[in-house]
Amino acid sequence: MARTVVAALTLLVLAGCSGVTGLGGETETVTPAPIPTAESTTPASKVLPPGVNGDGVVDAERLVSAHQRSITNRSYTWSARRLATGPGANTTTVADLRKRAHVENELVYDYWTNHRIVWRDGRPRNLGNYSTYSDSTGRYVRYESAQATTEYDRLNPSPARVRVGREALAAIDQFLPARNATLSVTRVAGQRYYELDGEGADTIVAHSGVRNYSVRALIAPDGFVRSITVTYQTGSSERARTVRYGYRYESVGETTVERPGWVSERWGQQQASTETDRETNASTTGSTALST
Repeated sequence: MARTVVAALTLLVLAGCSGVTGLGGETETVTPAPIPTAESTTPASKVLPPGVNGDGVVDAERLVSAHQRSITNRSYTWSARRLATGPGANTTTVADLRKRAHVENELVYDYWTNHRIVWRDGRPRNLGNYSTYSDSTGRYVRYESAQATTEYDRLNPSPARVRVGREALAAIDQFLPARNATLSVTRVAGQRYYELDGEGADTIVAHSGVRNYSVRALIAPDGFVRSITVTYQTGSSERARTVRYGYRYESVGETTVERPGWVSERWGQQQASTETDRETNASTTGSTALST
């Protein structure tokens, strides 16, 4: 894929909700995975992840592809948070976007976010408390509309690598290339990882530019990026906005997913058709399926 196209897509995926405040839902804090003391500061003596050398990420496309291969057909729990705060000593939350997913396999997974933008009738629509459950019968969706109604959708199946995995891929591509980076060897749960610490953004992180950029990531030898934490500032120095983003994987190879109660209550155990089945708690007419 062309580098410019990927950069544009990542901005849409990760920066599109920068002006939206938190819309409720569960609190999901994101912290780096535990990082024991590095066992070595000379990673060049070992096999490095694809697209990575001693100076950091030099080929983001290779690393993105390797990460996608590592999580496809693999179970995991994934969580992410993007928190933006305003200027001044008494900082205010400008945006707080949270996401969580449990993936058992490519067809069985659930996903939740406190805010999601989807397209309907050619226009963006802001949704809150957006939940998805997927299995071989289809994708089941529940969310809160701007009119404070709870709505439901039943859609065609879509694999986890598309509905969940692409968000991590966008973060890797956008945040990991850094102008100044170091790499060291560490271990997590007995497994060998490379800890990347970088400063200075080497991609388009925000259209207005960024400063005070720092990023840390844990990368497995096969290219699996276990966690990312990044901090930067945007805007003028007088009205600077601080942005913190992070994601992490947990319970890799150990995650199972149960059918949620709201799916059984709405649809029972029946097989889903390929048509969208929409119902709302308020009277609506003339609605069309969401592009979710």
